Amino acid sequence: GDDTFEVSVILHSPAIGFRVEVEVWEGDRIVARQGEEGGASYRLFIQIPDGKRWTPDAPHLYDFTIRLFDLEGRLQDEVQAYGGLRSIKVRGDRLLLNDQPIYLLMALDQGYWPDGNMTAASDDVLRRDVELAKEMGFNGVRKHQKVEDPRWLYWCDKLGLLVWGEMANARKWSLDAEEEFIAEWERVVRRDANHPSIVTWVPVNESWGVPGLRSSHPAQYSFLERVVALTRRLDPTRPIIDNDGWEHTDVSDIAAIHDYTPTGSLIEDRWRNGMPERIWHKNLLVHYLAGAQYRGQPIVLSEVGGLLMIPEDTTQLDRLYSVYGSIQTVDELLERYRELILGIARIVNVSGFCYTQLTDVEQEINGLLTYDRQPKVPLEEIAKIHREALSLVWGGS
Repeated sequence: GDDTFEVSVILHSPAIGFRVEVEVWEGDRIVARQGEEGGASYRLFIQIPDGKRWTPDAPHLYDFTIRLFDLEGRLQDEVQAYGGLRSIKVRGDRLLLNDQPIYLLMALDQGYWPDGNMTAASDDVLRRDVELAKEMGFNGVRKHQKVEDPRWLYWCDKLGLLVWGEMANARKWSLDAEEEFIAEWERVVRRDANHPSIVTWVPVNESWGVPGLRSSHPAQYSFLERVVALTRRLDPTRPIIDNDGWEHTDVSDIAAIHDYTPTGSLIEDRWRNGMPERIWHKNLLVHYLAGAQYRGQPIVLSEVGGLLMIPEDTTQLDRLYSVYGSIQTVDELLERYRELILGIARIVNVSGFCYTQLTDVEQEINGLLTYDRQPKVPLEEIAKIHREALSLVWGGS
């Protein structure tokens, strides 16, 4: 049930002669206790009376003490852990968090730093990234092409930030690459499945590593389906996106679409008659592959915006500038951001967005924060735009 924790204990020992006891704490009070005699593996279902739900606004966590005794009652080992009670479900074209509809206000987060590349300098900077996202009124982030340090996930659990957990992708396809991918992805899902903050799995992004999808390559198509099936077996509790942003097969739980249409009015117009058939700016690509079709699941515009700041030296403009919208000043950033986000909020049947992106990264100077995490615009102004967007979404205008 929704008020129940499942605790799995697997011992490095033969299946004989042990007892496991689990205590669940809320602050300094034990709210549940359960024990079981048995062997090398245990599954305990522990009901929490009047359990409190974990949400981004109220990230309630319970603490666990798990003890291992021999049958004479001597303590052999003890571990501490924590967990949150929350559910994430797809119902029709809506995402439900704890059975309540939720609109995702997310930012793309690549987890790079100027002083450490993919390695954070300290626990504090990992925590700060979560705090900055929350101060801007985002309720989630999509960690992009990176399996992040578990300390960052701890802060998302603790401070309340929804996460799309994404795998780093290969650029080329081969049968060897498939097997290596599967082996690593399985470890990722197993490692991170206990984090209440993670609400969606994203194994593949924009057909990276499976570029033959657009020509209906049968082996790459079946690989994508295989990854989704494997992920569901490892973790049946979260929705899975087969291929974020681009060509979907018929098994994706969420229609995740990348649409960098540069203004709110244009994006609203583009979505006026439901989902556009073709991928934004690449008229050769479609959202659904041969034989697959949109089946009414939630739609999330999982990359939008990407407004690039034009640098002083325009002689070396990156090719990104020919693809994304651009801006001259930070004042313009706020104005354009508001117009875009409110336009998206007016698109009916969309369950959220992910803005590209949280921070500048190298030559991608389209962050709401600079590479060293300085806000380009007041954080509260962004939060205000998000509140306005939510009132449009739930007001139904």
